[in-house]
Amino acid sequence: MFASIRMTFGFNAALTALGIDPAKIDLSFRRCVQSMALEEGYNAKEAATFMFYQLPLGRVPLDTELKMLAWVSQGKMRSDVIEKAQRAEIQVMLPLEEVGHLDLSR
Repeated sequence: MFASIRMTFGFNAALTALGIDPAKIDLSFRRCVQSMALEEGYNAKEAATFMFYQLPLGRVPLDTELKMLAWVSQGKMRSDVIEKAQRAEIQVMLPLEEVGHLDLSR
């Protein structure tokens, strides 16, 4: 239970650090990614990075890439998470009917 609570707070803070407002992402999708992250042994920064690459945002901004690379160099994130997220080896996307839509315009 505490791991789940800690993941939620850390995950939302990491998303914010990457320039994403967590409130603009469907709650079901966020929970799905957090659940997958706990199962895979990811920390909150790794989970946020994985989610970031699953969002339909287009090109990754340079400052976001630099933030992720800083987390890797500081030992806060494993570099293979970025590679897995880019290749989407771990599928967390649910059918849109289950997840709802991503409203990033708020």
